[in-house]
Order: sequence, then structure tokens, then C-alpha cells
Amino acid sequence: MLRSQKAIERKQSLIRRGGLLYFGALRELFIIALAVGFVTTSLWQANSLLNMHLSSQASDTAHTDILPVINLALDSKNLTLFTRAITGKLSQISLETGKLTSRPIPNDSVAVAMSSHASTIAVLEEWAEDRRIHYRVDIIKDDQIVVSEELKLELYSDASVYISLDGNVVMGFSGEGKGVGWDLTKSSTRRWTIDVGPINHMNCLSPDGQRLFVTSKIGPPFICDSQSGETRIPLNHVARASQCVAWSADGTRLAVGDLSGGVHVFNALNGQRIWHEKIKLEFARSVAFSSDGCKLAVGGFDEIIRVWNLSEPDLQPVQLKGQIGTIRSLVFNASNENLVSGSYNGTILEWSLANQNCVRKFQ
Repeated sequence: MLRSQKAIERKQSLIRRGGLLYFGALRELFIIALAVGFVTTSLWQANSLLNMHLSSQASDTAHTDILPVINLALDSKNLTLFTRAITGKLSQISLETGKLTSRPIPNDSVAVAMSSHASTIAVLEEWAEDRRIHYRVDIIKDDQIVVSEELKLELYSDASVYISLDGNVVMGFSGEGKGVGWDLTKSSTRRWTIDVGPINHMNCLSPDGQRLFVTSKIGPPFICDSQSGETRIPLNHVARASQCVAWSADGTRLAVGDLSGGVHVFNALNGQRIWHEKIKLEFARSVAFSSDGCKLAVGGFDEIIRVWNLSEPDLQPVQLKGQIGTIRSLVFNASNENLVSGSYNGTILEWSLANQNCVRKFQ
């Protein structure tokens, strides 16, 4: 009897242990399934974003030599459109004839900045020598090189170059925020140095070059004096890193698109936010003011250009749609009635805001 009782208890213990092992195995399988699902979802989302980002290139497969458009500018007479591609290639398009011509720049250039009328161009060149990367800034004004200077950077630093809309001020920066400025308003170029702390690439000089919008790596973005780095005005509403920025022509407003999809308009004199919206799909990649500062155009990854009337902020924005790809640059014409867009797929389109349709395509 005793032996029979012990056998029963031993059998029940084995059953309990087996049950625990079974449920433990089920728990481990459930955790593994969750992990696999999370990884699969993440990979799917990353692939979707990549396809969305590159879909513009697929939409024009017949053109194999297309270069993504980085920024656009119109000349003072509103007759010539200047374009810059991601490789630094510069072109100009006659709006009267549609004829395109290229402007030569050095083969080792990695960045180009141009003023609103392309009267001044700053070229950042990069080359390797003595086991380090070297950078040089060449400033071309009215087709003449007025500055050619190598930037003294840290061993592994990157560099960027910025120019004011009027073309009178150029600044070159390292990733640590150490910069050099050049004032071209007088016959003898004035030079100065500045340190604003670690920065990202999305920075921008005011139209007159006296103020600088800085995307800081260690705090919120801010506006500061471009020569001293002082008189800082923080822009606290910008979430995460800024992805696009534009000043109004009079320098009183600043538009910023951040990585969380927010689009903000600030009073550039005191940092107060006066308008904001949210882009539902990813984030804005380009912003532009009309010349009177009343309209704001925003383009992004969803291949839609939205144009808000800031004088009537409760109105829904005008939406421009088509096979336009991810919008990288926008510029209003002189009358503010038309808008020109440049995309990652190399497409340049002119839009009528009144009719909300494309009236001309440049390739």
C-alpha cells in the first residue's frame, strides 16, 4: 500500500513537472513569436519608407541620368530658374524658351549654396590628403572667384556651407559648430570666426545674413547673431531635429519642419510661435514663403504640396498633386501666383495655385 501511494505521488509529480515544462515552452515560443513579429514589422516599415523615398525614381524609369533636385532659385527678373542637383551640379533654365544650360563647378565639390538670384555661389570642395579629409570654400560672385579658403577642421569632422538670400554673406561650418564668415558687401572681403556648438546640417542664414538659424545637437534649435553667436533666441516647440527651414523675405518670420511631422512658423524677432500644423505622413522636406510672407508652401514624402494662406489660417490648404515624387525644394514666382517644385526624382514642375494644376514640366 505504501509503495502504491509513493508511486502515485511520483507519477503526479512527474505530471506537474511535465505540465510546467510544457507551459514554459509555450511561453518561450510566444516570446519568440512576438520578437519575430516585431522584427518583421520593423523591416516592413523600413522597406515601405525606403520604397516611398525612392518611388520617385521609379516613376521616371525612362530617364536613367536623373539627378535629385536639392534647391531652386529665380533670377531678379523672374526669367531664369537655377537648379542644383544632389551631386552639386548647377543648371539654369530659361522660363521663356525652356532651354537648359549647365554651369561648371569643381568635380570634387560636395555642397553648393546659391543666393536667391544666383548672383553669388558658394562651393564646398572635399578631398583626401595626408590621411585626413580637407575642405575648401570657393565663393563666386558675378562669375568671379572672390574667396578661396581651406577650412581648418578636426580630423574626422564634416562641413557645410550657407549663403544669405541677398548673396552678401557666406558661412562655412564644421560639425562641431566652428565657423568662418565672409562679408562681401565691400570691395575688400571681411572675414570672422564663430563657434555655436555642435550642429546638424539644417541651418540657414537670414535674408540679410545678419542672423543664423542653428539646428543644435545638444538642445533646441535657436536663432543667433551670425557674427558673434550671441543673442540666442530658442525655438522650443520644434520636436527632434529640424528637416527644412525658410526665412520670409523681410526676415521677420521663420518656418521650420521637424522630424516629428510638425511645421512651425515663428516670429523671428522674439521666437514666439505664431502658426503650426502637422504632416500626417512622415515629415516635411521643404518649406517656402511667398515674397509677401502671406503664403507658406510645404512639401514632403507623401508627394503632396500644401500651400497655406497664413493670413487666413483656418482655411484648408491648397493641395497640388501628381507624379512629383518627394519634394525637396520650392520657390514662388514674383507674382506669388505660381509655384515651382523640385523633387528627388529630378522632376521640376511649375504649378498654378489658382487652378491647382501643373502648367509646365522641366526635365
